[in-house]
Amino acid sequence: MPSFAKWIRGASNIGAFMLEPGPRGCRGSRLVPTSANGCPAFGQYRPDPAGGHAPRALQVLEVSTGQIAGMSFFLNFLDVDRLFPQFGLPLHLDS
Repeated sequence: MPSFAKWIRGASNIGAFMLEPGPRGCRGSRLVPTSANGCPAFGQYRPDPAGGHAPRALQVLEVSTGQIAGMSFFLNFLDVDRLFPQFGLPLHLDS
């Protein structure tokens, strides 16, 4: 995944970014739980203009002492047709 010049720290800052003015293109997204390397993870699906939701990213949480210590997002620049099934995630969600 290419790196982005964005660093967001703290629950309130992350929450604010995710809501406003954050990634408006992600509105209406759906998350499907899975795991990656023993960590909780989610497949993110964005609204698909053709209907339903299309894969967008694999989101992996690092948890330490019961709190989220880090988050990594692997965007669909990768081959999602290969990546998502490896995590038990469908390639499309119906509405």
